[in-house]
Amino acid sequence: MKKLIPLALYLTLLLFSACNKSPTDPHSGDPLLQEAVRTTIDSMWNAYLDENDLQTGGLLLYANHAGRSYQCKSNLPENVSANSMFRAASITKTFTASAIMLLQQDMLLDIDDFISDTMPGRSEPYVLNNANFNIPFKNQITIRMLLEHRAGVYDHTNYDIPDSVSAPYAGQNWFGYILESDPMHAFNIEEIISVLAGHQLYSGEPGAAYSYSNTGYMLLGEIIERVSGQSYEQFVHSHLLLPNSLESTSFPLDVSHTMPSNSIPGYVYLESNAIPADVYNMSMEFGQGNLVTNAQDLLSWLLRWQTGAAGLPQSVVDQMRHSQYPDQEYGLGTSYSPGFGYGHTGAIAGYISLMFYDPITEYGFVLLCNVWNLRDWDTIDLEAYKLFDIAAKAKTMITAEQPERDRPVFHR
Repeated sequence: MKKLIPLALYLTLLLFSACNKSPTDPHSGDPLLQEAVRTTIDSMWNAYLDENDLQTGGLLLYANHAGRSYQCKSNLPENVSANSMFRAASITKTFTASAIMLLQQDMLLDIDDFISDTMPGRSEPYVLNNANFNIPFKNQITIRMLLEHRAGVYDHTNYDIPDSVSAPYAGQNWFGYILESDPMHAFNIEEIISVLAGHQLYSGEPGAAYSYSNTGYMLLGEIIERVSGQSYEQFVHSHLLLPNSLESTSFPLDVSHTMPSNSIPGYVYLESNAIPADVYNMSMEFGQGNLVTNAQDLLSWLLRWQTGAAGLPQSVVDQMRHSQYPDQEYGLGTSYSPGFGYGHTGAIAGYISLMFYDPITEYGFVLLCNVWNLRDWDTIDLEAYKLFDIAAKAKTMITAEQPERDRPVFHR
């Protein structure tokens, strides 16, 4: 099956060099080192642009090493800084997983419960007991399995509906099919899950194998709402954003979400055209990809979360870092990347973002790219791997340690 983000993206889009100290950051690192990092990043990125015949698109790096910060950019507008806004896509999952762990901390849920079980002290199940939520193996799926992407929930954000399905959207991306006729369609969780339930779609039996699923994280968003009695954004805002002073971070679900004026413009290359990604239907990203933030907030979140200062103790953060399966490098909403540490990646129309913290070197970073190279099915992944190369070089220069790493895993 092909990855189908490009189809939904294409329909949505058609329808609708300096390196500076942060002026608000008194802990900026050595300016000579910062300039050397900027020069290297600029050289590597511009070589990539030339090799791929890209006329637009840049990088923003915001990093912290042992309390010293570094902010570098390449090929971005002069006014772009760590305070400039962007969509951070699947990095949303770090907040969703943290919200689930907060609810467990308050004994309002148990991640080893099945999603068909009743909530602690209540008569209602975690997930509604109706036909629209009767996905395959529902009674065998635990909340932990959803967190670890081992629930077998079919990911119809990234993959086609199988040709064997008796429906007009068979062989197509379901979201793209809906948007083609109704670009302002407001997706809701019950409607989204009903596609899996109605056609009994699944990627595997629960617990059998790792299978990354955006749709599974939408179910976690639904569980957060049912357990807390609040909307997803209300709960995350009051329990994670406010206590951690993440004033520029939000989780919109607008059907025609437009970035604020202080944003980093995003672009998507389809063939030879760079299409602006300024408007996007965020309702199809609920709980798994609807994060809007800036590098300053995101790096602050990363450092606080990974050092046990964001509301979850270090013991819980350590639990989130690791899967119960020793050969799996994805824990509870937390991806491990050799050489970089713990965090997550994200990709949404016009933006690719990396966010990782290495507890050994005390190095954390956010790296943002504001262009998608979607000229064929492979170029977006090659672009992501180039970003990892650039991130590795920056880490080596800032920490004076060469990260040993395998080919990284990139999550959309």
